[in-house]
Amino acid sequence: MSQRQVIRQSARGFTLLEVLVAIVILAIGLLGIAGLQLNNLRYSAQSAARAQASLLAEQMAERIRNNPTADYSQTSSGTVTNCFTASCTTTQQRDFDLSEMAAIAADPVRGGMSSGTISVAAASNGYTVSIGWQERAGYAGGQASQGIAVSQAAQLQFFVRPN
Repeated sequence: MSQRQVIRQSARGFTLLEVLVAIVILAIGLLGIAGLQLNNLRYSAQSAARAQASLLAEQMAERIRNNPTADYSQTSSGTVTNCFTASCTTTQQRDFDLSEMAAIAADPVRGGMSSGTISVAAASNGYTVSIGWQERAGYAGGQASQGIAVSQAAQLQFFVRPN
């Protein structure tokens, strides 16, 4: 074999099969990265909803501590007075606090949660505040191809001592 033939054989380049294998490997890697991104987005949304629930719970705790003589486990006694613009009794302040916090929790823009709810129940020496919302859990078994998302209930509970 002459030197010219040796150079020609080594300079042939990649075969079509090698290129196809490289493309398949690259595609599998890119699909893996796309899956990681989707999980990242889902977990970021769940984390944001939990952070918003925590902030909402903190606001409710502050309202209970600012009005320690009112019984926050009772529901509203009728029409709600806006305590920002009027002087209120402890009962009116409680009603205002409960209605405003319920409105914030239910509003996905202000509350930052999907189908948010807030409830207050009496507990020994204080109250148990529960914040609930819906989280997207993924897709139902055979319904992924139809794009039907399944949501699951999430809840944050904590104890508040009024004084």
